[in-house]
Amino acid sequence: MPVEITDWHVRLVRAFVTQDVEALKPMLSHIPKSDEPDGTVLMLRAAFFEACRRRFDGGTRADVIRFVSHARIRRGSNAPPIDPAAAEKLVMEVLTGAPAEGLTDMEKSLYILLLGELIEDENPTWDQLDAYLESARTRAERIAATL
Repeated sequence: MPVEITDWHVRLVRAFVTQDVEALKPMLSHIPKSDEPDGTVLMLRAAFFEACRRRFDGGTRADVIRFVSHARIRRGSNAPPIDPAAAEKLVMEVLTGAPAEGLTDMEKSLYILLLGELIEDENPTWDQLDAYLESARTRAERIAATL
């Protein structure tokens, strides 16, 4: 069955990155619990890819290490921890073009945490966030078409 990227997937990623708990709560129960690629995973991956490319275009591994370190500090001790090696690996996979095969639950969580940190650093206006999410959706749709 083909994977479709819907407005719901875009709203879900928006709720994650803006930390809109009220919008996110009812959506969480509708996220598929499968290891198969679905619209949620594809949209998150595409959004993460877009954010990494925007942030680190022309950057170095040291830039990635600094970003992860800053994200871990900013999140503080009361937030879920970020595994630095895993976080750096996910970002470097985007930058080097290494394929990211099946994701563990921890990696899915890291995508969400790091995506939120990347977006927070960029501090986009609502219009900029809309444009960013539309670009990510286009990328997710291209990926979905190849499955």
